[in-house]
Amino acid sequence: MTDIKKTLCIILTLFSLTLIPETGKLLYGFEKEIRDILKHLEKRYGSVSGISVSYERVIFSRSMKMLGVSKGGDFAKGKIFFKRPMFIKMVQESPTKEIIAGDGETLIWYEPYKKLAHVYPYSRTGKRLKLIMDIIYGLQDEEQDFKITLHKSNPYRATLDIKPEPQWQDLEFIRVEIDLKSYDLKSIELYDWGGNITRFDIKGISRETNLNNDFFKLHLPDDVRILKEDIS
Repeated sequence: MTDIKKTLCIILTLFSLTLIPETGKLLYGFEKEIRDILKHLEKRYGSVSGISVSYERVIFSRSMKMLGVSKGGDFAKGKIFFKRPMFIKMVQESPTKEIIAGDGETLIWYEPYKKLAHVYPYSRTGKRLKLIMDIIYGLQDEEQDFKITLHKSNPYRATLDIKPEPQWQDLEFIRVEIDLKSYDLKSIELYDWGGNITRFDIKGISRETNLNNDFFKLHLPDDVRILKEDIS
């Protein structure tokens, strides 16, 4: 995983989209349509305590776009598990096995092939993660704001652009693509100011009713080196 902060942001964006409160300060343009989409997402996923999301990730660099390269690079695939209120686990299966797990207090990024684990405190995981956590908790931080803008390419597909306000230094906006027939999440893209795009294609979302809290804890082998990190 080339950018742990982007990965964490993707994880919690998926979870928090079902919990965005109905408040006018979030929405810019097409307010009724955006509210309707969020209501459908909440109806589809909001009552579920646990879900799993299968994904494929690809990165498009600025140079790739300038050269007209359409396939991107740095491919990866895996599955993300959520359980309310703040349990998350991301298992990357290829090209290398990697795991991220969090229990609401600590996040651990484990790289088995390196025998290395990075430990991050939930309370200090950077501005991007803090924003998504604020969404989950109902935007209680009045100093942070963002806007959601709707784009519709056809009657059956829509994208929501989620843009922090004030602007962030390293992330321009997040784009979420939604199927308006089924209200499935199809993809999530991160756009940075350098013109690079990290795209996660959503291959399936399933309800998970048997996820216990221990599933989200990593029991590391004795020979794993542990590094305590700070990405604030």
